[in-house]
Amino acid sequence: MKVRVKHLGFAFLVLSFTFVQSQGIVTVGGNDPGKECVFPFTYRKQMYFECTTINNNRIPWCATTSDYPKDNKWGNCPFTGPPTTGGNSNGAPCKFPFKYNDMDYYYCTTDNEESKKLWCATVSNYAQDSKWGYCPTSGIVTVGGNDPGKECVFPFTYDKQMYFACTTINNNHFPWCATTSDYAKDNKWGNCPFTGIVTVGGNDPGKECVFPFTYDKQMYFECTTINNNRIPWCATTSDYPKDNKWGNCPYTGPPTTGGNSNGAPCKFPFKYNDMDYYYCTTDNEESKKLWCATVSNYAQDAKWGYCPTSGIVTVGGNDPGKECVFPFTYDKQMYFECTTINNNHFPWCATTSDYAKDNKWGNCPFTGKK
Repeated sequence: MKVRVKHLGFAFLVLSFTFVQSQGIVTVGGNDPGKECVFPFTYRKQMYFECTTINNNRIPWCATTSDYPKDNKWGNCPFTGPPTTGGNSNGAPCKFPFKYNDMDYYYCTTDNEESKKLWCATVSNYAQDSKWGYCPTSGIVTVGGNDPGKECVFPFTYDKQMYFACTTINNNHFPWCATTSDYAKDNKWGNCPFTGIVTVGGNDPGKECVFPFTYDKQMYFECTTINNNRIPWCATTSDYPKDNKWGNCPYTGPPTTGGNSNGAPCKFPFKYNDMDYYYCTTDNEESKKLWCATVSNYAQDAKWGYCPTSGIVTVGGNDPGKECVFPFTYDKQMYFECTTINNNHFPWCATTSDYAKDNKWGNCPFTGKK
């Protein structure tokens, strides 16, 4: 049986966002601005442990009370954008949202910029401290269309809808973008190239990801783990609802310790004993410490290392003071982070790699306000 563990990036996410009732993130906009985010919150039967862009035009948001389904209180989350060039901010990053001419901007704009180059403020209130810079270009060079070889410009507006990534709308399912900041006026566009991400596994392995794709009425512009046991995947055709073709996306995991790889990062998936592993494993490891290969095929080049621990030290439970071990299985469900299931709404985790056998667990600490 394969045992899978969330890679370090996700582990940091747990430490940064999960199990802290009030994060100190003060919202702007929404229907409850100025309040702090409350995590976790539930939206449409899905639990969120951090700000999400779901159904909010790619603007991150969060609930501002502990019972969102009942209170329906929310606000937008401020976030830092890309480093700027030019302007008067010496490369400081964009600050979103920023207030300009009594409006809140969540993305770069061309407003009052004669050259029509995208710019942003690098402070929250441009009127108070007029710091700004130009936004970097998208880096996506178009092919075909009526303006090939030019970079995509985001966001752009088409048919009264704003787009922050390539879209297939009205282009025979092929992704495209505008190549100027004023598409409505210039009507300049090009097709977006394929991704270069070659899939493994799934039902269409070896094919490139095609973005964006639609799954369960939601559009995805990058690999997603939704409904795939936290393994990133993508569609491999331009019409996923019709073709149902997909594959898993390869990714780099955490830096290792020990082993024979000098700290090289995990390579997922890696092939070991004719099986593909998408997470760290304890297979054939006497100490039962989690390990991974740092090459794609362990049989060809036996490079490996131990995976870092979660860093979450438990309190209470029947094994306090031990670190959480992810993933663990409880009641036939696999968990990659602390859960409140059957523990009176208090987050907990397993403290060994085999919870079903050892039944060792502890509560996860949190710093919520009363």
